[in-house]
Amino acid sequence: MEMQGKTNQDLAVDVSVVLPVYNEEQNLKVLLPSLKGTLEKCVNTFEMIVVDAGSEDHSPAVSKEYGALVFSQKRKGFGFAIKQGIDISKGKFIVTMDADNSHDPVFVQELIEAGKGADLVIGSRFIQKAAYLTSFHRKVSSFLLNRILKTMLALPIKDSTSGFRIYSKKSLENINVESPGFDVQLELLMKILVSGGRIKEIPMTYKRRVYGYSKARHVSCGFSFLRTALRMHRLRGSKQIGSLC
Repeated sequence: MEMQGKTNQDLAVDVSVVLPVYNEEQNLKVLLPSLKGTLEKCVNTFEMIVVDAGSEDHSPAVSKEYGALVFSQKRKGFGFAIKQGIDISKGKFIVTMDADNSHDPVFVQELIEAGKGADLVIGSRFIQKAAYLTSFHRKVSSFLLNRILKTMLALPIKDSTSGFRIYSKKSLENINVESPGFDVQLELLMKILVSGGRIKEIPMTYKRRVYGYSKARHVSCGFSFLRTALRMHRLRGSKQIGSLC
């Protein structure tokens, strides 16, 4: 049974899917029906949460039409959209993904299966059997950034910047999100690892967005990740961190 539009905010669901959104009306018309169909096949209860950053198109209306719960973003920045979505969610597991159709909603079922016995599962673009279908420039810059982050922080994974993930709700209970931008991915990963969390990395296919344009500014985004890496390096210190499971 679905729990879309529930009024009892204390009622838990199996899976929450958090979607930060800004002007993604056309993409949502493709994404949400497919996502809903996938969730109906693999879990009993779920919710789709759209955190809207003041869209100027019909993104909120389209989201509601397809059964998503829509919330206006309170603080500017992708990281705070993720934080708000996590705080709102009632899922025992929380999926985060992009709303531009670069993340295939069918893959959510694989994340859910892999999430059993893990605190965080990351859909990776840089391991065997993965596919990263994007421009050469973006592919190379993303690969190099992840290589630098892996070296700086002695990470056990190859794709720490991927946003297609599933978290156990329990692993996020005592984490305070500080990163306002896309570097929230690295912050959450490191804080789960430092707390001894169990991590999995599974291959995914990353596709080009279907409609519109990316909101990420890759140069400034890269510098944000590096600044956060320095902050996470201090947090890590000499602590023994979690590992792949």
